[in-house]
Amino acid sequence: MEPFDVVDVERTFVLPIEGTEHEVMGKMDLIVRDRKSKVLQIVDHKSEKRGSPANRIEAWASRGQVALYLAAAEQLYEEEFGSIVVNILTRQSEKGRVGPTFRRMDLERSPEQKVEALRNLVWVADQIERLKKEFPE
Repeated sequence: MEPFDVVDVERTFVLPIEGTEHEVMGKMDLIVRDRKSKVLQIVDHKSEKRGSPANRIEAWASRGQVALYLAAAEQLYEEEFGSIVVNILTRQSEKGRVGPTFRRMDLERSPEQKVEALRNLVWVADQIERLKKEFPE
């Protein structure tokens, strides 16, 4: 038995980014509450081919998605979130010599990293809007 209670499944969100005309949107696979600490967490599931670099811890370390989703979840649920737990399911090798594997990463972000991720998203959205005006076709 898992040490959490399920709060929400496949939660789609579209939320305003305070102080801007932009929104952040996405879908969270699973929201859970740890039974012991009572802290909310996002759980994300990823499947991959063997040898894929996409879900290595180094790749996740620089992803703004983690901070954006934590910031969005805190706004949506009006509570602080502890982390995003990423479950990574790796398929067996093509010839079946290496079986499937499972690993889990627990990713946290500071309040400053959440603000920075939102600021970066707004900057990119502003650049897109500027370019749309500059090159309307």
